[in-house]
Amino acid sequence: MPASSSLLRLLRARALPWVGAAAWLALTTWKLTKVPGMSMDEAWTIVSSRGQWPAANPLSGLTLYAGRFPVLLVQLFGSSHGLLVLRGASVLLNGLMLVLIARLLARLYPAHVLRGWALLLIATCPVWLVAMRTGIEVLMLMPFLTVLGLQLLAQRTPWAAFGAGVAWGLLVYNHLIGAAFPLGLAVAWLLVYWRLPPVRVLPFAAGLVLGVLPRVLALVLYGTELEEGGSAAKYSLESGISDVRWLPKALWETLLGETVYLCYVGRLAVEIWPYWLAALAFLLPWLRRPWRMPRAALFLLMAALASAVLSTIVAPYMGVRFFVLPLVGFSAFLVVLGAAAIERDARWKYLVYAAALTLVGGNLFYLGANFYRPWATHALGITRFFLGERSPNTTSWGYLPKDRLVRELLKLSPAPEQVVSNATIDRPLRALLDGTGIRACTWAEADASLRSVFVDYAEQPPGPTRCMAVADGELCFHNPRVVDDYFVLYEGALRP
Repeated sequence: MPASSSLLRLLRARALPWVGAAAWLALTTWKLTKVPGMSMDEAWTIVSSRGQWPAANPLSGLTLYAGRFPVLLVQLFGSSHGLLVLRGASVLLNGLMLVLIARLLARLYPAHVLRGWALLLIATCPVWLVAMRTGIEVLMLMPFLTVLGLQLLAQRTPWAAFGAGVAWGLLVYNHLIGAAFPLGLAVAWLLVYWRLPPVRVLPFAAGLVLGVLPRVLALVLYGTELEEGGSAAKYSLESGISDVRWLPKALWETLLGETVYLCYVGRLAVEIWPYWLAALAFLLPWLRRPWRMPRAALFLLMAALASAVLSTIVAPYMGVRFFVLPLVGFSAFLVVLGAAAIERDARWKYLVYAAALTLVGGNLFYLGANFYRPWATHALGITRFFLGERSPNTTSWGYLPKDRLVRELLKLSPAPEQVVSNATIDRPLRALLDGTGIRACTWAEADASLRSVFVDYAEQPPGPTRCMAVADGELCFHNPRVVDDYFVLYEGALRP
């Protein structure tokens, strides 16, 4: 019996982590370049890496306030497999973030307290598991750089403080919205501990200046010049503050996964029950003596809330992807709360295990039913849903698959010289049609002298003819037909 027990403990300690890592990789890399469809931002990165869409300035990327890291990454490894490079890097860096989280948790509690449930609860967070599959700077680098800075600060050495400053400076350079997360951590520390963070100020400040320098130079040297053919989302501080009142609803629906599946799938195949109410079980060990609740847990909760509020205020709109770090932080809060309860009284472990595995099971069930299965069976949809006052018509169409549409365009005879569409279709088509001799463009860039077709979303019954004024005349298209259930293809440009 002792030998059998030792073997089971050894398997739990050594084998289960590798099994969990393999399962996590399987979920995050399944049809990685196909699911979801290429987004406008990913396409812009690939097209820009080819020199076909100049950025606002040499120091900026997708927008004036984003860095060039994704573009440089595709230029380094080649644009022929640009989507695989972007998404592979995103999965890799998010996997490293999970490792860093595990190391931070190990500094707080012994392994036997966390084993078998803690990382599972964080790793199956629906918005993180789905959103990280897209290779854009907000999801590729922002979570990793935020946690990397926190991990380095926890070491409390001068060089680690310098490294943390560099990481968080690059976080701001990577995207200006990234500043909300270190600020959220600082606010949470002050609220919970009532003292300044134990940070070596001079090395940290030096690293921060070094990391953020490219962003400062971009703003000083080039001002507010936009990228060629781009547009800036109008920002209003008043609107950002007003949208905070919708934040609890948006966070709850994203925690459940509802907004995630609507955004990346376009429909809910299975209605979601509020299974995350099981998280209330983590509070039970602390009801009689709430003042004994661990400060580390309160810090994580306040950091999650503060960063969610700050990112909502500073962003030009509310987006599902901006909730990744706050909700990962909330999951970590539950982990610390449960681990502290077990360490204080081992009898609480059964309640903590039951609550954690209920949440993990719910996450995986609804991920399978509402994300993986619809994509496997091609049962997607086009929808609009309310996320906030600045995002009242958040849609799913930017993530629809475009491969069959491209194949249909290449089958046309005579072959079109130009495909006209809106921006969310145009940029992916620019990336996917490169080298085929077919030009992709928007109405504003269309050339009336070229043999053209028009592509739109099959959101409503198409009219028999679509006409639009272009720079050198007017284009009219006819004979609409639905392609791949999601797009309408108008053939044969007619001159009125």
